[in-house]
Amino acid sequence: MLEGLTWDDVRRVQPPVLLIQVGFDLHTVNPKGGEPFEDVWQRAREFRKFLFANYEGRNSLVVSHGVFLQLFNGLLRGLNCIESLGVFPGNLELNRFQFTDGRLVNDTVTRLGHEEIVSW
Repeated sequence: MLEGLTWDDVRRVQPPVLLIQVGFDLHTVNPKGGEPFEDVWQRAREFRKFLFANYEGRNSLVVSHGVFLQLFNGLLRGLNCIESLGVFPGNLELNRFQFTDGRLVNDTVTRLGHEEIVSW
């Protein structure tokens, strides 16, 4: 429904699309036919619970995109839903999180390039 529209076009859609600004980015809160933030946030929380219950102490690779990664990265760092929108993993960015007893103890970011090899 919103594909190809400018932000000004989105502001004129009826019923109105709620937008919030976090940093320099605008996010739709209630996109028609889309997944509300609360649902994405809950999905991230459930996924974190699943990872901790099933893969504790093991290396796990999570691949996703967009808002889910923003919310999931923020959740792992102890941020709330809105604060998490300010965390934007970049393209070809590897975020490593190390937890002990469910608490984040190490967080590193590697920006991958064509010459860099990352070992697990």
